[in-house]
Parts: sequence; C-alpha cells; structure tokens
Amino acid sequence: MKKLCCWMLLGLLVACGAAKKEEKLADKDKEKKEEKVPVEVAQVGTGFIEATLSASANLETEAQVAVYSRTSNLLKTLLVEEGDHVAKGDVLARLDDETQKIAREKAQATFEKNEKEYLRQKSLFEQKMISQQVFNDTLF
Repeated sequence: MKKLCCWMLLGLLVACGAAKKEEKLADKDKEKKEEKVPVEVAQVGTGFIEATLSASANLETEAQVAVYSRTSNLLKTLLVEEGDHVAKGDVLARLDDETQKIAREKAQATFEKNEKEYLRQKSLFEQKMISQQVFNDTLF
C-alpha cells in the first residue's frame, strides 16, 4: 500500500509538473502574440485635422463632342476648363479677331468709296453729262 501511495504521489507530481510546463509555454506564446505598439503622449487641444487621400484611376467620358470654330484663328482666351458643364450656345473660347477686323475695315472703306462713286455718276447722269452706258457700267 505504501508503494501504491508512492506511485500515486509520483504520478501526481509528474502531472502537475507537465501542466506547469504547458502553462509556461502558453504564457510565452501569449507574450509573442501581444506585440507592443509605441505611443506618444500629448496634451488635448483644439486644432485642424488634415487628411490627404491620393489615388489614381482611369476615367472615361460619358459622351464625346467635337468642337469647331467658324474661323481658323489663334486662341486668345479659353473660358472653360476640361470637365466644366456647358450648354448649347455657350461661348467656350475667344479667338484672335484682328484679321477679321482689318478685313471688315477694308470692306467698309471699299463700300464707302463705291457709294460715293455711284452718287457722283448718278448726279452726272441726271445732269446728262454722261451716257446711259457709262452710268450702267458704274452700277456693275
């Protein structure tokens, strides 16, 4: 009976030792899993929060429109930017119109000269100083 008690006591000690060893291994695993995070301590206060998000993507248009001008002049001012909403008839850009202004002034001067010549020829025709043929030539 003494032997049996000794064996039981020995078995109990071995079992307790194994359980203690498993408990130590579990504690080491737990410490490995819990990694320490560095922290910074600061006073609480009022301030601005700034967050920036940067991303890249491929964009596709819903619709594509070709824009043509009536003349082929240099671009003077661009009134809209890419992505702006526009409606039919909106002015998108201003072109350099110096060439058209010069042509208009030249045409106006030619018109005024021809008008004066017509009035002079008409006056001469009414006074019977020129023939019908000369007056008709003035008209065309």
